[in-house]
Amino acid sequence: MELNESEFRKLKNEVTFLRERLKNLEPISPLVDNQEVEIAKIRRGRESLLHSALDCIITIDATGRVIEFNPAAERTFGYVRENVLGEPMADLIIPPELRAAHSEGVKNYLLTGEGPVLNQRIEITAMRSNAEIFPVELAITPDRIAGQQIFTAYIRDLSEQKETEAALKQSDNQLRTAQKMEAIGRLAGGIAHDFNNVLTAILGYSELIQDCNDDPALVSESVLQIQRVAERAVGLTAQLLMLNRQQPLELLPVDLNEHVGETNHMLHRMIPEELDFHSELSVSPLVVTSHPTLISQIVMNLVINARDAIEGNGRILIQTSERILSEADSEWLSLTPGKYAALEVIDSGCGMSEEVQAKAFDPFFTTKEVSKGTGLGLSTVYGIVKQSKGGVKIESEAGQGTSICVYLPLSESTHDKIANDYPPEDSLRGAETVLVVEDEQPVRRIITEVLKRKGYQIYSAQNGEEALAVLSEMQEERIDLLITDMIMPRLGGKELIESFRKHRPSAKILMISGYSEESPQQLESPGSIMYLQKPFRTQHLLTAVKELLSANTDP
Repeated sequence: MELNESEFRKLKNEVTFLRERLKNLEPISPLVDNQEVEIAKIRRGRESLLHSALDCIITIDATGRVIEFNPAAERTFGYVRENVLGEPMADLIIPPELRAAHSEGVKNYLLTGEGPVLNQRIEITAMRSNAEIFPVELAITPDRIAGQQIFTAYIRDLSEQKETEAALKQSDNQLRTAQKMEAIGRLAGGIAHDFNNVLTAILGYSELIQDCNDDPALVSESVLQIQRVAERAVGLTAQLLMLNRQQPLELLPVDLNEHVGETNHMLHRMIPEELDFHSELSVSPLVVTSHPTLISQIVMNLVINARDAIEGNGRILIQTSERILSEADSEWLSLTPGKYAALEVIDSGCGMSEEVQAKAFDPFFTTKEVSKGTGLGLSTVYGIVKQSKGGVKIESEAGQGTSICVYLPLSESTHDKIANDYPPEDSLRGAETVLVVEDEQPVRRIITEVLKRKGYQIYSAQNGEEALAVLSEMQEERIDLLITDMIMPRLGGKELIESFRKHRPSAKILMISGYSEESPQQLESPGSIMYLQKPFRTQHLLTAVKELLSANTDP
Protein backbone atom coordinates (compact mmCIF):
# COMPACT_ATOMS: atom_id res chain seq x y z
CA MET A 1 0.00 0.00 0.00
CA GLU A 2 1.33 3.32 -0.99
CA LEU A 3 1.21 6.25 1.44
CA ASN A 4 0.69 9.76 0.32
CA GLU A 5 3.05 12.39 1.56
CA SER A 6 0.80 13.59 4.33
CA GLU A 7 0.33 10.11 5.80
CA PHE A 8 4.05 9.38 5.54
CA ARG A 9 4.98 12.47 7.57
CA LYS A 10 2.44 11.55 10.27
CA LEU A 11 3.82 8.04 10.62
CA LYS A 12 7.37 9.34 10.77
CA ASN A 13 6.45 11.72 13.64
CA GLU A 14 4.91 8.84 15.66
CA VAL A 15 8.04 6.71 15.20
CA THR A 16 10.20 9.63 16.36
CA PHE A 17 7.94 10.14 19.40
CA LEU A 18 8.13 6.46 20.35
CA ARG A 19 11.91 6.44 20.01
CA GLU A 20 12.10 9.45 22.38
CA ARG A 21 9.85 7.63 24.84
CA LEU A 22 12.13 4.59 24.71
CA LYS A 23 15.17 6.77 25.39
CA ASN A 24 13.50 8.08 28.57
CA LEU A 25 12.68 4.55 29.73
CA GLU A 26 16.20 3.18 29.27
CA PRO A 27 17.62 4.33 32.78
CA ILE A 28 14.88 2.42 34.71
CA SER A 29 16.63 -0.91 34.46
CA PRO A 30 19.98 0.32 35.90
CA LEU A 31 18.08 2.10 38.75
CA VAL A 32 16.33 -1.09 39.76
CA ASP A 33 19.64 -2.91 39.69
CA ASN A 34 21.24 -0.24 41.94
CA GLN A 35 18.40 -0.48 44.52
CA GLU A 36 18.85 -4.21 44.73
CA VAL A 37 22.58 -3.70 45.31
CA GLU A 38 21.90 -1.19 48.10
CA ILE A 39 19.36 -3.47 49.74
CA ALA A 40 21.87 -6.30 49.62
CA LYS A 41 24.50 -4.06 51.24
CA ILE A 42 22.09 -3.09 54.03
CA ARG A 43 21.25 -6.72 54.66
CA ARG A 44 24.94 -7.69 54.78
CA GLY A 45 25.65 -4.75 57.16
CA ARG A 46 22.79 -5.77 59.43
CA GLU A 47 23.95 -9.37 59.51
CA SER A 48 27.52 -8.22 60.25
CA LEU A 49 26.24 -6.04 63.10
CA LEU A 50 24.21 -8.88 64.56
CA HIS A 51 27.14 -11.27 64.38
CA SER A 52 29.79 -8.86 65.72
CA ALA A 53 27.71 -7.26 68.50
CA LEU A 54 28.97 -8.01 72.01
CA ASP A 55 25.49 -7.48 73.43
CA CYS A 56 22.62 -9.89 72.90
CA ILE A 57 20.13 -8.73 70.23
CA ILE A 58 16.81 -10.58 70.28
CA THR A 59 13.78 -9.59 68.20
CA ILE A 60 10.24 -10.87 68.70
CA ASP A 61 6.99 -10.32 66.82
CA ALA A 62 3.69 -9.14 68.29
CA THR A 63 2.91 -12.66 69.49
CA GLY A 64 6.16 -12.83 71.47
CA ARG A 65 7.87 -15.35 69.20
CA VAL A 66 11.57 -15.06 68.36
CA ILE A 67 12.41 -13.80 64.85
CA GLU A 68 16.05 -12.88 65.50
CA PHE A 69 18.63 -14.31 67.92
CA ASN A 70 22.22 -13.14 67.38
CA PRO A 71 25.44 -15.07 68.24
CA ALA A 72 25.98 -13.07 71.45
CA ALA A 73 22.54 -14.21 72.61
CA GLU A 74 23.50 -17.80 71.75
CA ARG A 75 26.65 -17.56 73.89
CA THR A 76 24.90 -15.82 76.78
CA PHE A 77 21.74 -17.89 77.03
CA GLY A 78 23.05 -21.25 75.77
CA TYR A 79 20.62 -21.75 72.89
CA VAL A 80 21.20 -22.37 69.15
CA ARG A 81 19.56 -19.78 66.89
CA GLU A 82 17.86 -22.29 64.58
CA ASN A 83 16.26 -24.00 67.57
CA VAL A 84 14.68 -20.87 69.06
CA LEU A 85 13.36 -19.09 65.96
CA GLY A 86 9.57 -19.12 66.15
CA GLU A 87 9.57 -20.12 69.84
CA PRO A 88 7.98 -17.98 72.61
CA MET A 89 10.80 -15.83 74.01
CA ALA A 90 9.26 -15.65 77.50
CA ASP A 91 9.59 -19.41 77.96
CA LEU A 92 13.27 -19.30 77.02
CA ILE A 93 14.98 -16.38 78.77
CA ILE A 94 12.50 -14.75 81.19
CA PRO A 95 12.40 -16.10 84.79
CA PRO A 96 8.99 -17.63 85.62
CA GLU A 97 8.10 -14.97 88.19
CA LEU A 98 8.49 -12.19 85.56
CA ARG A 99 6.64 -13.79 82.64
CA ALA A 100 3.16 -12.55 83.57
CA ALA A 101 4.40 -8.95 83.82
CA HIS A 102 6.14 -9.29 80.42
CA SER A 103 2.98 -10.60 78.76
CA GLU A 104 0.84 -7.83 80.24
CA GLY A 105 3.39 -5.23 79.10
CA VAL A 106 3.26 -6.42 75.48
CA LYS A 107 -0.55 -6.50 75.48
CA ASN A 108 -0.76 -3.02 77.00
CA TYR A 109 1.58 -1.56 74.37
CA LEU A 110 -0.36 -3.12 71.50
CA LEU A 111 -3.60 -1.64 72.88
CA THR A 112 -2.39 1.80 74.04
CA GLY A 113 0.99 2.39 72.44
CA GLU A 114 2.48 2.98 75.90
CA GLY A 115 5.20 0.94 77.57
CA PRO A 116 6.90 2.13 80.79
CA VAL A 117 10.08 0.09 80.21
CA LEU A 118 10.50 0.81 76.49
CA ASN A 119 13.36 2.95 75.15
CA GLN A 120 15.25 3.05 78.44
CA ARG A 121 17.91 0.99 80.20
CA ILE A 122 16.87 -1.06 83.21
CA GLU A 123 18.52 -3.71 85.37
CA ILE A 124 16.60 -6.97 85.66
CA THR A 125 17.20 -10.72 85.85
CA ALA A 126 17.20 -13.21 82.97
CA MET A 127 17.41 -17.00 82.70
CA ARG A 128 19.90 -19.21 80.83
CA SER A 129 19.03 -22.52 79.15
CA ASN A 130 20.20 -24.36 82.31
CA ALA A 131 17.69 -22.30 84.40
CA GLU A 132 20.46 -20.18 85.97
CA ILE A 133 19.18 -16.73 86.93
CA PHE A 134 21.61 -13.86 86.34
CA PRO A 135 21.56 -10.03 86.24
CA VAL A 136 21.28 -8.17 82.94
CA GLU A 137 20.94 -4.65 81.59
CA LEU A 138 17.93 -4.49 79.24
CA ALA A 139 16.78 -1.97 76.64
CA ILE A 140 13.71 -2.64 74.44
CA THR A 141 12.79 -0.66 71.32
CA PRO A 142 9.51 -1.12 69.41
CA ASP A 143 9.37 -0.90 65.58
CA ARG A 144 7.22 -1.81 62.59
CA ILE A 145 8.37 -3.74 59.49
CA ALA A 146 6.05 -4.27 56.54
CA GLY A 147 3.18 -3.15 58.74
CA GLN A 148 3.95 -5.72 61.44
CA GLN A 149 4.81 -4.79 65.08
CA ILE A 150 8.16 -6.06 66.37
CA PHE A 151 10.21 -5.55 69.56
CA THR A 152 14.01 -5.69 69.71
CA ALA A 153 15.75 -6.30 73.04
CA TYR A 154 19.36 -5.31 73.61
CA ILE A 155 20.67 -7.31 76.57
CA ARG A 156 24.01 -7.08 78.37
CA ASP A 157 25.15 -9.76 80.83
CA LEU A 158 26.07 -8.05 84.14
CA SER A 159 27.27 -11.18 85.95
CA GLU A 160 30.97 -10.39 85.66
CA GLN A 161 30.41 -6.72 86.48
CA LYS A 162 28.38 -7.58 89.59
CA GLU A 163 31.01 -10.10 90.72
CA THR A 164 33.70 -7.44 90.29
CA GLU A 165 31.62 -4.91 92.22
CA ALA A 166 31.04 -7.44 95.00
CA ALA A 167 34.76 -8.24 95.15
CA LEU A 168 35.62 -4.53 95.27
CA LYS A 169 33.04 -3.97 98.01
CA GLN A 170 34.45 -6.87 100.01
CA SER A 171 37.97 -5.57 99.52
CA ASP A 172 36.85 -2.07 100.52
CA ASN A 173 35.13 -3.46 103.64
CA GLN A 174 38.27 -5.38 104.56
CA LEU A 175 40.35 -2.24 104.10
CA ARG A 176 37.94 -0.20 106.22
CA THR A 177 37.97 -2.89 108.90
CA ALA A 178 41.78 -2.88 108.91
CA GLN A 179 41.81 0.92 109.14
CA LYS A 180 39.26 0.83 111.98
CA MET A 181 41.29 -1.77 113.85
CA GLU A 182 44.41 0.34 113.40
CA ALA A 183 42.53 3.42 114.61
CA ILE A 184 41.08 1.53 117.59
CA GLY A 185 44.55 0.24 118.44
CA ARG A 186 45.94 3.76 118.31
CA LEU A 187 43.01 5.02 120.39
CA ALA A 188 43.43 2.25 122.97
CA GLY A 189 47.15 2.92 123.24
CA GLY A 190 46.68 6.65 123.66
CA ILE A 191 43.84 6.34 126.17
CA ALA A 192 45.76 3.70 128.13
CA HIS A 193 48.78 6.00 128.17
CA ASP A 194 46.73 8.92 129.53
CA PHE A 195 44.78 6.82 132.04
CA ASN A 196 47.96 5.22 133.35
CA ASN A 197 49.32 8.69 134.05
CA VAL A 198 46.10 9.57 135.88
CA LEU A 199 46.10 6.33 137.90
CA THR A 200 49.77 6.72 138.75
CA ALA A 201 49.08 10.16 140.19
CA ILE A 202 46.01 8.96 142.15
CA LEU A 203 47.83 5.95 143.59
CA GLY A 204 50.90 8.01 144.42
CA TYR A 205 49.03 10.78 146.20
CA SER A 206 46.85 8.22 148.04
CA GLU A 207 49.93 6.47 149.39
CA LEU A 208 51.45 9.83 150.28
CA ILE A 209 48.33 10.65 152.35
CA GLN A 210 48.62 7.35 154.22
CA ASP A 211 52.32 7.85 154.93
CA CYS A 212 52.08 11.52 155.87
CA ASN A 213 48.70 11.86 157.60
CA ASP A 214 50.39 13.81 160.37
CA ASP A 215 51.12 16.64 157.92
CA PRO A 216 47.76 18.39 157.29
CA ALA A 217 49.19 20.70 154.63
CA LEU A 218 50.65 17.81 152.61
CA VAL A 219 47.43 15.80 152.97
CA SER A 220 45.36 18.76 151.76
CA GLU A 221 47.64 19.32 148.77
CA SER A 222 47.59 15.61 147.90
CA VAL A 223 43.79 15.51 148.02
CA LEU A 224 43.67 18.57 145.75
CA GLN A 225 45.99 16.89 143.24
CA ILE A 226 43.85 13.73 143.26
CA GLN A 227 40.83 15.84 142.47
CA ARG A 228 42.62 17.53 139.59
CA VAL A 229 43.89 14.35 137.94
CA ALA A 230 40.43 12.80 138.43
CA GLU A 231 39.00 15.77 136.49
CA ARG A 232 41.42 14.87 133.73
CA ALA A 233 40.03 11.32 133.71
CA VAL A 234 36.53 12.82 133.49
CA GLY A 235 37.66 14.65 130.39
CA LEU A 236 38.99 11.47 128.80
CA THR A 237 35.71 9.60 129.29
CA ALA A 238 33.72 12.61 128.08
CA GLN A 239 35.92 12.61 124.98
CA LEU A 240 35.08 8.96 124.29
CA LEU A 241 31.35 9.49 124.86
CA MET A 242 31.27 12.47 122.51
CA LEU A 243 33.02 10.38 119.86
CA ASN A 244 30.48 7.59 120.30
CA ARG A 245 27.24 9.53 120.56
CA GLN A 246 28.09 12.99 119.19
CA GLN A 247 26.19 14.31 122.20
CA PRO A 248 27.39 17.25 124.27
CA LEU A 249 27.39 17.56 128.03
CA GLU A 250 24.91 20.01 129.52
CA LEU A 251 26.08 23.47 128.46
CA LEU A 252 26.35 26.09 131.21
CA PRO A 253 27.70 29.64 131.60
CA VAL A 254 31.40 29.32 132.49
CA ASP A 255 34.20 31.83 132.85
CA LEU A 256 36.79 30.93 130.23
CA ASN A 257 39.61 32.65 132.14
CA GLU A 258 38.88 30.78 135.36
CA HIS A 259 38.91 27.31 133.81
CA VAL A 260 41.89 28.01 131.57
CA GLY A 261 43.78 29.10 134.68
CA GLU A 262 42.79 25.98 136.64
CA THR A 263 43.76 23.69 133.77
CA ASN A 264 47.09 25.48 133.31
CA HIS A 265 47.94 24.80 136.95
CA MET A 266 47.67 21.06 136.29
CA LEU A 267 49.39 21.28 132.91
CA HIS A 268 52.51 22.86 134.44
CA ARG A 269 53.35 19.43 135.85
CA MET A 270 53.13 17.91 132.36
CA ILE A 271 55.33 20.46 130.56
CA PRO A 272 59.12 19.89 130.52
CA GLU A 273 61.18 22.50 132.36
CA GLU A 274 63.06 23.46 129.21
CA LEU A 275 59.84 24.84 127.71
CA ASP A 276 58.73 28.39 128.43
CA PHE A 277 55.06 27.81 129.27
CA HIS A 278 52.98 30.76 130.40
CA SER A 279 49.62 32.40 129.86
CA GLU A 280 48.26 35.88 129.27
CA LEU A 281 44.61 35.93 130.34
CA SER A 282 42.10 38.68 129.73
CA VAL A 283 41.63 41.08 132.64
CA SER A 284 37.84 41.07 132.27
CA PRO A 285 35.78 37.86 132.63
CA LEU A 286 34.97 35.97 129.43
CA VAL A 287 31.71 34.10 130.12
CA VAL A 288 30.82 31.53 127.45
CA THR A 289 28.14 28.83 127.19
CA SER A 290 30.01 25.55 127.53
CA HIS A 291 31.02 23.16 130.33
CA PRO A 292 34.06 23.17 132.65
CA THR A 293 35.07 19.71 131.48
CA LEU A 294 34.84 20.75 127.85
CA ILE A 295 36.93 23.89 128.40
CA SER A 296 39.57 21.80 130.18
CA GLN A 297 39.57 19.35 127.26
CA ILE A 298 40.15 22.16 124.75
CA VAL A 299 43.05 23.61 126.73
CA MET A 300 44.68 20.27 127.52
CA ASN A 301 44.48 18.97 123.95
CA LEU A 302 45.86 22.16 122.45
CA VAL A 303 48.70 22.47 124.99
CA ILE A 304 49.68 18.78 124.78
CA ASN A 305 49.72 19.01 120.98
CA ALA A 306 51.92 22.09 121.26
CA ARG A 307 54.24 20.33 123.73
CA ASP A 308 54.62 17.30 121.45
CA ALA A 309 55.43 19.56 118.48
CA ILE A 310 58.53 20.99 120.23
CA GLU A 311 61.87 19.23 120.50
CA GLY A 312 64.26 20.66 123.06
CA ASN A 313 63.81 24.28 124.10
CA GLY A 314 60.75 26.14 123.01
CA ARG A 315 57.81 28.31 123.95
CA ILE A 316 54.08 27.75 124.56
CA LEU A 317 51.81 30.72 125.13
CA ILE A 318 48.11 30.68 126.03
CA GLN A 319 46.17 33.86 125.46
CA THR A 320 42.54 34.76 126.11
CA SER A 321 40.88 37.93 124.89
CA GLU A 322 37.65 39.44 123.66
CA ARG A 323 37.58 39.85 119.89
CA ILE A 324 35.09 41.22 117.39
CA LEU A 325 34.79 39.12 114.25
CA SER A 326 34.20 41.06 111.08
CA GLU A 327 31.81 39.83 108.44
CA ALA A 328 34.69 38.48 106.33
CA ASP A 329 36.36 36.61 109.22
CA SER A 330 33.07 35.26 110.56
CA GLU A 331 32.05 34.01 107.11
CA TRP A 332 35.38 32.17 106.77
CA LEU A 333 34.77 30.49 110.15
CA SER A 334 31.05 29.88 109.43
CA LEU A 335 30.09 32.12 112.34
CA THR A 336 27.92 35.21 112.71
CA PRO A 337 29.70 38.57 113.10
CA GLY A 338 29.98 39.89 116.64
CA LYS A 339 31.82 39.55 119.95
CA TYR A 340 33.66 36.33 120.80
CA ALA A 341 35.91 35.00 123.52
CA ALA A 342 39.20 33.95 121.89
CA LEU A 343 41.42 31.21 123.31
CA GLU A 344 44.72 31.01 121.42
CA VAL A 345 47.58 28.55 121.95
CA ILE A 346 50.85 29.52 120.24
CA ASP A 347 53.92 27.29 120.06
CA SER A 348 57.38 27.45 118.49
CA GLY A 349 57.28 23.82 117.35
CA CYS A 350 57.69 22.06 114.03
CA GLY A 351 54.56 23.58 112.48
CA MET A 352 52.20 21.98 109.98
CA SER A 353 52.31 21.65 106.22
CA GLU A 354 49.20 22.51 104.21
CA GLU A 355 48.53 18.77 103.79
CA VAL A 356 48.65 18.19 107.56
CA GLN A 357 46.45 21.23 108.25
CA ALA A 358 43.83 19.86 105.83
CA LYS A 359 43.58 16.65 107.92
CA ALA A 360 44.26 18.14 111.35
CA PHE A 361 40.65 17.85 112.56
CA ASP A 362 40.05 14.35 111.16
CA PRO A 363 39.38 11.71 113.87
CA PHE A 364 42.34 9.39 114.49
CA PHE A 365 44.65 11.44 112.24
CA THR A 366 47.99 11.93 113.95
CA THR A 367 51.60 12.54 113.02
CA LYS A 368 52.75 11.18 116.37
CA GLU A 369 54.35 7.79 116.96
CA VAL A 370 52.22 4.80 117.99
CA SER A 371 51.09 5.08 121.66
CA LYS A 372 52.12 8.76 121.71
CA GLY A 373 48.62 9.97 120.81
CA THR A 374 45.09 8.89 119.98
CA GLY A 375 44.59 11.10 116.94
CA LEU A 376 41.55 12.56 118.72
CA GLY A 377 43.08 15.74 120.16
CA LEU A 378 42.19 18.31 117.53
CA SER A 379 39.08 16.43 116.36
CA THR A 380 37.83 16.58 119.97
CA VAL A 381 38.60 20.30 120.13
CA TYR A 382 36.74 20.84 116.87
CA GLY A 383 33.73 18.83 118.07
CA ILE A 384 33.53 20.69 121.40
CA VAL A 385 33.86 24.09 119.74
CA LYS A 386 31.16 23.29 117.19
CA GLN A 387 28.83 22.09 119.97
CA SER A 388 29.43 25.42 121.67
CA LYS A 389 28.58 27.22 118.38
CA GLY A 390 32.15 28.43 117.91
CA GLY A 391 34.94 28.09 115.37
CA VAL A 392 38.62 27.12 115.14
CA LYS A 393 41.37 28.74 113.07
CA ILE A 394 44.84 27.28 112.41
CA GLU A 395 47.80 29.40 111.30
CA SER A 396 50.97 27.41 110.74
CA GLU A 397 53.92 26.77 108.45
CA ALA A 398 56.29 23.84 108.44
CA GLY A 399 59.21 24.69 110.72
CA GLN A 400 57.65 28.00 111.81
CA GLY A 401 55.42 27.01 114.74
CA THR A 402 51.66 26.96 115.07
CA SER A 403 48.85 29.16 116.34
CA ILE A 404 45.44 27.62 116.98
CA CYS A 405 42.70 30.03 117.97
CA VAL A 406 39.31 28.96 119.32
CA TYR A 407 36.40 31.40 119.08
CA LEU A 408 33.46 30.92 121.45
CA PRO A 409 30.39 33.20 121.52
CA LEU A 410 30.27 35.40 124.60
CA SER A 411 27.35 34.49 126.85
CA GLU A 412 24.75 36.99 128.00
CA SER A 413 24.98 35.46 131.50
CA THR A 414 26.77 37.54 134.11
CA HIS A 415 29.85 36.37 135.96
CA ASP A 416 27.94 35.69 139.18
CA LYS A 417 25.93 32.94 137.43
CA ILE A 418 28.78 30.79 136.16
CA ALA A 419 28.79 27.00 136.48
CA ASN A 420 31.02 26.64 139.51
CA ASP A 421 28.75 28.64 141.81
CA TYR A 422 26.98 26.25 144.20
CA PRO A 423 24.16 26.94 146.67
CA PRO A 424 25.18 27.54 150.31
CA GLU A 425 25.96 24.34 152.23
CA ASP A 426 23.08 24.73 154.69
CA SER A 427 20.53 25.00 151.87
CA LEU A 428 21.48 21.50 150.68
CA ARG A 429 20.30 19.77 153.85
CA GLY A 430 17.12 17.71 153.96
CA ALA A 431 15.13 15.15 155.95
CA GLU A 432 13.32 13.25 153.16
CA THR A 433 13.51 9.47 152.59
CA VAL A 434 15.72 8.37 149.70
CA LEU A 435 16.18 4.92 148.14
CA VAL A 436 19.63 4.56 146.53
CA VAL A 437 20.06 1.75 143.96
CA GLU A 438 23.60 1.26 142.62
CA ASP A 439 25.46 -1.95 141.77
CA GLU A 440 28.95 -0.46 142.29
CA GLN A 441 29.55 -0.69 146.05
CA PRO A 442 32.03 2.25 146.30
CA VAL A 443 29.66 4.53 144.39
CA ARG A 444 26.65 3.40 146.45
CA ARG A 445 28.58 3.98 149.65
CA ILE A 446 29.71 7.51 148.80
CA ILE A 447 26.18 8.53 147.73
CA THR A 448 24.54 7.17 150.87
CA GLU A 449 27.25 8.64 153.13
CA VAL A 450 27.00 12.12 151.59
CA LEU A 451 23.19 12.15 151.85
CA LYS A 452 23.20 10.84 155.44
CA ARG A 453 25.57 13.61 156.46
CA LYS A 454 23.05 16.12 155.11
CA GLY A 455 20.19 14.64 157.17
CA TYR A 456 18.41 12.43 154.64
CA GLN A 457 16.89 9.06 155.63
CA ILE A 458 18.56 6.46 153.42
CA TYR A 459 17.67 2.98 152.16
CA SER A 460 19.95 1.23 149.66
CA ALA A 461 20.01 -1.71 147.24
CA GLN A 462 22.61 -3.07 144.82
CA ASN A 463 20.25 -3.84 141.89
CA GLY A 464 16.68 -3.48 140.69
CA GLU A 465 15.44 -6.78 142.11
CA GLU A 466 16.81 -5.98 145.56
CA ALA A 467 15.25 -2.51 145.36
CA LEU A 468 11.80 -4.01 144.70
CA ALA A 469 12.30 -6.30 147.69
CA VAL A 470 13.11 -3.25 149.84
CA LEU A 471 9.95 -1.55 148.57
CA SER A 472 7.91 -4.63 149.50
CA GLU A 473 9.29 -4.61 153.05
CA MET A 474 8.58 -0.89 153.43
CA GLN A 475 4.97 -1.44 152.29
CA GLU A 476 3.24 1.97 152.46
CA GLU A 477 6.13 3.82 154.10
CA ARG A 478 6.82 7.08 152.28
CA ILE A 479 9.71 7.33 149.78
CA ASP A 480 10.36 10.82 148.47
CA LEU A 481 13.16 10.11 146.01
CA LEU A 482 14.60 7.16 144.06
CA ILE A 483 18.24 7.47 142.99
CA THR A 484 19.05 4.66 140.55
CA ASP A 485 21.84 3.68 138.23
CA MET A 486 20.59 2.96 134.70
CA ILE A 487 22.76 -0.03 133.81
CA MET A 488 22.66 -2.83 136.41
CA PRO A 489 22.50 -6.64 136.41
CA ARG A 490 19.25 -8.33 137.45
CA LEU A 491 16.78 -5.60 136.47
CA GLY A 492 18.17 -2.34 135.13
CA GLY A 493 17.19 1.23 135.86
CA LYS A 494 14.46 1.71 133.23
CA GLU A 495 12.65 -1.46 134.27
CA LEU A 496 13.00 -0.53 137.96
CA ILE A 497 11.53 2.92 137.33
CA GLU A 498 8.47 1.40 135.60
CA SER A 499 7.79 -0.88 138.60
CA PHE A 500 8.62 1.85 141.12
CA ARG A 501 6.14 4.25 139.53
CA LYS A 502 3.33 1.75 140.13
CA HIS A 503 4.10 1.62 143.87
CA ARG A 504 5.18 5.23 144.48
CA PRO A 505 3.67 7.40 141.70
CA SER A 506 4.35 10.68 143.49
CA ALA A 507 8.05 10.05 144.27
CA LYS A 508 10.79 11.91 142.39
CA ILE A 509 13.50 10.05 140.44
CA LEU A 510 17.17 10.87 139.92
CA MET A 511 18.80 8.71 137.25
CA ILE A 512 22.58 8.36 137.31
CA SER A 513 24.77 6.66 134.74
CA GLY A 514 28.24 6.59 133.30
CA TYR A 515 26.79 5.85 129.86
CA SER A 516 23.34 5.89 128.32
CA GLU A 517 22.16 5.14 124.80
CA GLU A 518 19.53 7.86 125.22
CA SER A 519 20.16 11.56 125.64
CA PRO A 520 19.34 13.29 128.97
CA GLN A 521 16.59 15.22 127.19
CA GLN A 522 14.87 11.93 126.29
CA LEU A 523 15.10 10.64 129.87
CA GLU A 524 14.21 13.70 131.92
CA SER A 525 10.79 15.02 132.94
CA PRO A 526 10.75 18.54 134.45
CA GLY A 527 10.15 18.52 138.22
CA SER A 528 9.80 14.74 138.34
CA ILE A 529 12.76 12.96 136.72
CA MET A 530 16.32 14.25 136.43
CA TYR A 531 19.45 12.74 134.87
CA LEU A 532 22.95 13.11 136.37
CA GLN A 533 25.95 12.01 134.36
CA LYS A 534 28.74 10.12 136.12
CA PRO A 535 31.27 11.06 137.31
CA PHE A 536 29.85 13.90 139.38
CA ARG A 537 30.96 15.95 142.37
CA THR A 538 29.08 15.57 145.65
CA GLN A 539 27.94 19.18 145.26
CA HIS A 540 26.32 18.28 141.92
CA LEU A 541 24.56 15.33 143.58
CA LEU A 542 23.28 17.35 146.53
CA THR A 543 22.13 20.21 144.28
CA ALA A 544 20.23 17.81 141.99
CA VAL A 545 18.57 16.08 144.96
CA LYS A 546 17.51 19.40 146.50
CA GLU A 547 16.22 20.72 143.16
CA LEU A 548 14.11 17.63 142.58
CA LEU A 549 12.65 17.47 146.09
CA SER A 550 11.86 21.20 146.03
CA ALA A 551 10.14 21.10 142.64
CA ASN A 552 6.39 21.55 142.62
CA THR A 553 4.79 19.04 140.24
CA ASP A 554 1.19 19.97 141.02
CA PRO A 555 -0.76 21.17 137.96
